[in-house]
Amino acid sequence: MFRFTIRDVLWLTVVVALVVGWSMEHAQLTAMNLAWQQQQAEFRMAGLRAREMRGGAIITPSPDTGVRALERRGFVRPDAQDE
Repeated sequence: MFRFTIRDVLWLTVVVALVVGWSMEHAQLTAMNLAWQQQQAEFRMAGLRAREMRGGAIITPSPDTGVRALERRGFVRPDAQDE
């Protein structure tokens, strides 16, 4: 049968502690990264809403035309003036 010394048990304790510590740190960093991405998305949406309220155009991707501008409060696209 296997015989373990106190030194073997201490090494096993160190290894398990390192693995648990690294996994907890990874989970914390993942949660912080997700919160940061969500905060950045909220800032972008707030900026778009403010721009729309000022009368600016919000450019959104469109599958059929590539890019389409939403015209608000008399805003004219610069490339539409040539037509």
